[in-house]
Amino acid sequence: MRFIPSLALILFFAMARGQEININVSLSQPKLLEVDAGPDIRNHTGEAVILGEEVVVTGGTPDFLYRWEDPSGHELDGEVVTVEEYGNYMLTVTDANNCSAADEIAVIDAVSVTSLLSQDHAIYPNPAGNEVAVPLRDLSGEITLEIVSTTGAVVYSERFLHRGGTGPVIMETTRLPRGMYLVRITGRNKVITRSLIKD
Repeated sequence: MRFIPSLALILFFAMARGQEININVSLSQPKLLEVDAGPDIRNHTGEAVILGEEVVVTGGTPDFLYRWEDPSGHELDGEVVTVEEYGNYMLTVTDANNCSAADEIAVIDAVSVTSLLSQDHAIYPNPAGNEVAVPLRDLSGEITLEIVSTTGAVVYSERFLHRGGTGPVIMETTRLPRGMYLVRITGRNKVITRSLIKD
């Protein structure tokens, strides 16, 4: 039987002889797990919406577990799911090492999207950080400014008197959770609706 000395014995004999030893060890780990659930906004046209057909997972260690969370907080298992309600859907992917990554998709009313095409009163920056500027061009008098979630809930409302002019109103968005919203600007005989994404 052939004797193969262990690394510890080789090091011991080398140190006893006063020799310098260089040991190169190559270590590797899986690439960081990342997930892209597909386009951030999906239009609901009255029929069921299929989510997950465009999911891209990079890094991590297979096998992957896919779990969606609907706007009500209910969990849906599987990479591809069919949904029928508006709101934000969060996809969480977990790999074999129990590492997780997540991405979100907003399912919105397609009718609302068509009213967003004119950008005379574009909100900026959009996506928003801590605040956004809302232009009030051509509007005067009593103005109602509302932020509406994709489920239809009014999450912010402000009423004020605007004397005209071209300057925008600055609106703080720090407390808004990440997701897709509609901004509704109501003036005398005029209602303007714009999309807003909060990062």
